[in-house]
Amino acid sequence: TTSSMLSLIALEAGLAPSYLIGAELSGVGMNAHWGEGSLLIVEADESYGSFGEIAPFMVGITNVEVDHLDHYGTFDQLEDAFSSLIDRSSHRSVVIADDPGAARLGVRHGAIRVGTGSGMDVTITDVALNRASSSFTLGLPHGGAVSVKVGAPGLHNVRNAALAAVMADQAGMGAGDVAAGLARFAGVPRRFEFRGQAGGVTFVDDYAHLPAEVSATLQAALAGGFDRIVAVFQPHRYTRTQAVAASFADAFAGADVVVVTDIYAAGETPIPGVSGRLVADAVAARLPEGTVHYVADDTALASLVNELLRPGDLCLTMGAGNLTDLPDLLVDRRR
Repeated sequence: TTSSMLSLIALEAGLAPSYLIGAELSGVGMNAHWGEGSLLIVEADESYGSFGEIAPFMVGITNVEVDHLDHYGTFDQLEDAFSSLIDRSSHRSVVIADDPGAARLGVRHGAIRVGTGSGMDVTITDVALNRASSSFTLGLPHGGAVSVKVGAPGLHNVRNAALAAVMADQAGMGAGDVAAGLARFAGVPRRFEFRGQAGGVTFVDDYAHLPAEVSATLQAALAGGFDRIVAVFQPHRYTRTQAVAASFADAFAGADVVVVTDIYAAGETPIPGVSGRLVADAVAARLPEGTVHYVADDTALASLVNELLRPGDLCLTMGAGNLTDLPDLLVDRRR
């Protein structure tokens, strides 16, 4: 999302950027492009050390949380990998300091800290959240402020847009380019993606598969004014579920109904005693009795969710696996 936003700002500024992004750039239809300008915008993450191969001009960090410990071993080593990335960059980095992990790195490296809290180098103010969009005001490091509207819901997308705006500012793009570029953003596939409406139910799909991502996505959904939120979650990878299952306990706050499926293996070998039930039990301990359902069978899953849904509901599917097929199936059933 942030890489897409930054690319749109650079396009608006006439810089003819190149970009490599993990999903299609909104309004453009491609996830990669070789431009004539001097900028290459890359979405690079920590998974399996992939970002260890680059030495960028500037780094922007959205969040740092427990993940990929099957590769890194410990969270400290994961943080060290991010720290090394910043060390290899030649310009002052930018971090979303509302996230504790990114904030620690920001302090350690003297990065530009962006966020809604106090003590930030760049503060996000005047936030307004709607069902399909968000707006806010951002004071830029070089002085002045820019009012932004972006076609994506949720405070996490406000932070993403702010990070892109500050990185653009640091790369010499103007406030007008920032506002115009972000106004062009209309989302990316599998990030709060509207998948249809049928029988009075709205269907939205999201790639969220970590606790903080699930929480942020649900908070975005709560701003939509739906009668109820029915959250359907598919845990991703056995190693990840084993490491973070307990951390999902509070991630589903605000959901009226939660359905947890079995794990999407993503090629991993099953681990004895590790299943989606670990997540379901952790969430059930925090929500009213009867709110959480665990379903291991795909056929039973579709039938149960269809029975649970009522007109006025939002059906919010979350996960990085094949759960993304469920909205289309349910839309067809409810027509």
